[in-house]
Amino acid sequence: MFMRETSFTNGLMLLYLILCLSVPTIVALTMLSDSRMTAIKGDEPNYLSHTVPKKKTADVERQLNFDLGEIHKGKSIIPRNFLSYLPKSLPMETQVRRKKDLFVKTMLPLILRANELILEDREKLIAIDQNMEQGKPLSPRARRWVTPLLKRYRIPLKAGQITHLHIEKLLDRMDIIPPSLALAQAAIESGWGSSYFAQNYQAIFGQWTWNPEDKGVIPKRRPEGMTHRIRAFDYLLDSILAYMINLNRHPAYQKLRDRRTELKKHKLPITGHALAPALDKYSEKGEKYVSDLLNIMTYNKFSKYDFAELAIQKHTRTAENTAQ
Repeated sequence: MFMRETSFTNGLMLLYLILCLSVPTIVALTMLSDSRMTAIKGDEPNYLSHTVPKKKTADVERQLNFDLGEIHKGKSIIPRNFLSYLPKSLPMETQVRRKKDLFVKTMLPLILRANELILEDREKLIAIDQNMEQGKPLSPRARRWVTPLLKRYRIPLKAGQITHLHIEKLLDRMDIIPPSLALAQAAIESGWGSSYFAQNYQAIFGQWTWNPEDKGVIPKRRPEGMTHRIRAFDYLLDSILAYMINLNRHPAYQKLRDRRTELKKHKLPITGHALAPALDKYSEKGEKYVSDLLNIMTYNKFSKYDFAELAIQKHTRTAENTAQ
């Protein structure tokens, strides 16, 4: 009798241990699978597809797997190779051309991905706007999706009523930034990916923050009395998205948004050269900063990147899903 009870107890303990070990594993795998599917559908940045860059420059080049020399002003397809952060070899790279190419090959797919996410949201917004113009009420699902966007792009929502005007303002602000312009600003602000903040905190554009909720780092040489921090990010894509949101919502860059709207009105391409003159307030250098941007874009032939596209992904979420 004692032996049977002992065997039974041991069996229960063994079963308990198996459950303790297997349940977390199953949960983790399920969460990973769910996250992977969410990412594939295009609802949010696909961080599961991001990879850590190799240690050697030659290995990173093979990892990114495309040739900048083959990109031209026609439609060029860029592989979806997204690095989590900048290659650590960039600050030590002595060959200027190779350093620049490595920086561009790292940043370009991510910039295109950030623009792709913005365009996906625009498609959903346009579908919602069309429904509202037809007199259809805003669905609870659409309201839950639009409300955080209004907050993100700093469009006041009075009395909780989302109107056609709110959507129009969102569409004006939520639009792409030309890759040539983003690359030129990234090159200036990060020293072609070699700066301390870019290398250690993915702070490509050196954005300041006073928001305690933002992840940030206090600059070592911050002047006395100043309270700002440099925004820090977990992924390069986060840094690029924050930079684009900044240009798309800050009052100082209204001129850039107006130029972009005018270009679209006349069905002209949105290029870095067309928008750069509107960034005289981005830096204390003013017009000199604009001149630097234009020179970098011209000398490095960045304009061709404005026409590049990411390779097509098989799974995308349709705008109608949110509009309904």
